[in-house]
Amino acid sequence: MFNRIFRAADYWSTRNIPRMTKLAPVVPSAILRARARAAFKDLMIWTASRSDYYRKRFAEAHIDPAWVGKIEHLGDFYTWPEDVQDDPLQFLCRAPGLVCETSGTTGRPKRTYFSYEEIDWLARYEACALYYCGIRSGDRVLCTFDQGFWVTGPMTEATLRHLNVFGSVVGKVPADEAYRRIQDDRYTVLLADPTWLLTLTDVASSAGNIPKLKFIMCGGDRLPERTRTYAQEVWRCPVLQGYGTTETCGFIGGECLERNGLHLDEFNLIVEIVDRDSEGFGEIVVTTLSRRVMPLIRYRTRDVARLVEGLCRCGSTIQRISPLKARRDDMVVMGAGNIYPVLLEKLVEPVAGWPKVWQAAVLQREGRDVLEFRILKNGDLHLDELRKSIEEQIRIQQPGMWANLQCAMYCIDVREVMPTQSKQPRKVSWLVDER
Repeated sequence: MFNRIFRAADYWSTRNIPRMTKLAPVVPSAILRARARAAFKDLMIWTASRSDYYRKRFAEAHIDPAWVGKIEHLGDFYTWPEDVQDDPLQFLCRAPGLVCETSGTTGRPKRTYFSYEEIDWLARYEACALYYCGIRSGDRVLCTFDQGFWVTGPMTEATLRHLNVFGSVVGKVPADEAYRRIQDDRYTVLLADPTWLLTLTDVASSAGNIPKLKFIMCGGDRLPERTRTYAQEVWRCPVLQGYGTTETCGFIGGECLERNGLHLDEFNLIVEIVDRDSEGFGEIVVTTLSRRVMPLIRYRTRDVARLVEGLCRCGSTIQRISPLKARRDDMVVMGAGNIYPVLLEKLVEPVAGWPKVWQAAVLQREGRDVLEFRILKNGDLHLDELRKSIEEQIRIQQPGMWANLQCAMYCIDVREVMPTQSKQPRKVSWLVDER
């Protein structure tokens, strides 16, 4: 009953984004917690009766959904990314309307199913977040996030409709073309990947004629402070960080204009930080409260962050988390996309003369991501030829990575190291993030 009351209140408020934006940030924390508990109880019953995956997992863990009153009662029960990757259909609770995929470059992305109603519902809250940052009906929004089967396209288009703004969801276009269109079509808000934004900012800085933007919202990768500072100096507007995953239907949280932590979508998600270290950093775990096609309970994202204590200077009562610190698995998110060791092995395998012992590292030079391949010093190797061979394999094997390379979102480098600088030989490569 309580969940129906909360849902009715949500429906009333979300029909009017300005009204919603006034109410949502100041909802008392006690009401948010009560609302989440009611929605969570309904979710447990729903998944137990309709999802093959959760019916089986609850039985194996001796969990009676009718007796689970709050999320802490689940103990060490989690949903694992590998389960979603292996068989997403076992999670389905009703017929889907569309499917989206993660932006991973491993060749086996995770597939997530939604209904059009879910996309529309969650887009209302993303619209509220953007309105809170200053978007109004007269604004023009350019979204350059990658497209394909990623959730960003349908979510952003639905969000712009709720905001009643002129908008273009164009995907990853060359930076010089985007700069020209920002001028010609008088866009006032930009949604962009941080590494792509760096290239666009170089174009704008060189041109000298900087269009006036209200703010820039970044997503798809972490936003280095050096990139933020540089972009803010050139564009003369706030550059904000957003965070989300395809599995959770995009938006999980985002910064307000104070830029002091990412406000979570507590109306549709329960976000936990588990396995915390001494500084409070732990893995982000998400439960989707509003989804009914493919809901996820305590989904481990592998992303690492911590809670930000206290109220934000903007006055909102919504819980915040820090920007992402790292990942728990061997994936590295960078300008090339989501990179895994197995992907790099496939890239170097066809390269003639490639040594058996090597290492890959992601670092930054002058604010740009560099994918650096490190090999043992050998006077017979021609580093420039090896670099060109790797770039050619990227073109052949990974069209998404190749498009990012062409957009100067990262660069490839090959460097020799002394034997003492390299780890012990192993058949499988290793990948480190040194940014």
